[in-house]
Amino acid sequence: MRLERIDRSRPVRPDGEDRYLVAGVQIGWNAPTSPAAKSWSRRLARPGDPGRRPPTPATGARLTQSSMPPTSIRNATGRNGPSPVLSISVTLAFAVLGDSIAYGQGAARPSDTISARLAAELTSSGVPTEVRVFAVPGADSHALASQIGHATAWKPDLALIIIGANDLTRFAPPQRAARQLADAVRALRSAGAQVVVAPAPDLSVVPWVPPEMRTAVRAGSRMLQQAQTRAAAAAGAWIADLGVTSTEAFATDPALFSADRFHPSSAGYAVITRALVSTIREAAAAAQSHSTAIALSQISPGNRNSDR
Repeated sequence: MRLERIDRSRPVRPDGEDRYLVAGVQIGWNAPTSPAAKSWSRRLARPGDPGRRPPTPATGARLTQSSMPPTSIRNATGRNGPSPVLSISVTLAFAVLGDSIAYGQGAARPSDTISARLAAELTSSGVPTEVRVFAVPGADSHALASQIGHATAWKPDLALIIIGANDLTRFAPPQRAARQLADAVRALRSAGAQVVVAPAPDLSVVPWVPPEMRTAVRAGSRMLQQAQTRAAAAAGAWIADLGVTSTEAFATDPALFSADRFHPSSAGYAVITRALVSTIREAAAAAQSHSTAIALSQISPGNRNSDR
C-alpha cells in the first residue's frame, strides 16, 4: 500500500463531483463504501446539496460531494469558507512471482509481459498500480520460498503466482509441488496480500512435444493443475484458470510461441493476460477494500477532529 495525502479545496471533476481516494478506492464514484468511510468522508466534504439522499453502502455505491452534509471552516479573513478536501491516494502494490512465464521470457518488449500488461489494465481501470516482478526463469514450486521472502518484505497488496511448467518438465510429484505452492500462498496471505494463482499450463500444446507424447503430457499437466487448484484454493488464493480457449489458441497458432518454441511470444502473452485479467480485477478490488480499512485506521483522531 502506497499512501499519499493531498489537500484539495476544489472539485477535481468538471461535473462538480469531488473524488476521495482512500487506499486506492474512490470515495466519490464507483467506490465500495463502508460506514467508516462514509463517516470520514462526511467530515472532509465540501458544501453541497443536503437534499440528495446518500446511496446505500454497497460495492459500487456512489458517495458524492453533493450527497454529504455541508461543513465549513473559518478562512484567513475570518469568513466561513469550504473545508479543504483531504484525499488519501494509494497505489496498489502488485507482486508477480513464479517462473519464466511470470517473468516474461520470450516477450519482444518489457511492456508485452504479463506483469506490465496487467498493471496497465488495472491503472487504466482507475486502480493506480506499481508492479514488481520477483519471478525467476527456471523456477519450480520449490523455488517459490526464496521469492516469497523478497516479495513479503515489499508488503504487496496483490500477488500473482504463475508456476508449474518446470515442475512438469522435471517430473516433480504433483502433491509435493501443490504443497509448496500452498505454503507460498499462505505466506503471502499472512502478509496481507490477495493472491491469484495461475496453475500449470498444458504443455501438450508446446510445438516440440512429439505427437505420440501429447496425450501423456496432457494428462500429467492436468494432474498437476488439479492438485495446485485444490491446494491453492484451500490456502486462500483466487484461481485463474487459463481455460480451454487459451489452450486451443496455443495449440493452433504457432505465432503465440517465441523463437524457442516453448515460451510465449508477445502475442502469446496477450492471450494469457486476457485469461487472467478478470480474476486479477476481482482480487484487486478485494485488496482495495482491505487497504481502505487500513488507511482509515491510520488517520489519527487529531487529524479527524481538525476538519470538523
